[in-house]
Amino acid sequence: TCICSDKTGTLTEGHLRLAHRLPAAGMDDAGLLATAALAARHDSHDPLDEALLAATPPAAEQAGTRLATFPFTEQRRCETVIVQGADGSRLAVTKGAPETVLARCNADDSMAWSGEVARYAAAGHKVIACATRPLASDDAIDTEPVAGYRLAGLLAFEDPLRDGVREAVANCRQAGIRVVMLTGDHPLTALA
Repeated sequence: TCICSDKTGTLTEGHLRLAHRLPAAGMDDAGLLATAALAARHDSHDPLDEALLAATPPAAEQAGTRLATFPFTEQRRCETVIVQGADGSRLAVTKGAPETVLARCNADDSMAWSGEVARYAAAGHKVIACATRPLASDDAIDTEPVAGYRLAGLLAFEDPLRDGVREAVANCRQAGIRVVMLTGDHPLTALA
């Protein structure tokens, strides 16, 4: 009487593709992408990291030496890294769920950014936000910085439906079977 299905990789192809970049003031598309790539890992096997790194020129990925990583978890809903530039400067970079990242920023316009997140999500995109925070050379790197960030922008990814999914769901509904989709995505993304 009921089928529960995962979304990503089951109902969708499971191959994210970067579709849109919305940089914050003072940031351009390339800078936003390079910044977000600093917080992505080749070894994570995360489709989002894979799509992000695939869209990033290799030189941009190597813009700093990673000193610490605070990996994505469902509880924290973001990934943060601390990188050191060639000049010795340190930078914390965080990427993840927009509501989490925006809460870490000193953004007066968070309502406007939340509206942009909703716009992309309502079109079926998986949306992440990215932000940075300069660190002093004597700041501890064993504790994740959780405030004082400056928003770099939003990235929106597409994950197309698998061929035949619409028809399969329609067939189930016609047969009286309730179909429930399970996902950790933004509710508007799931609804779309």
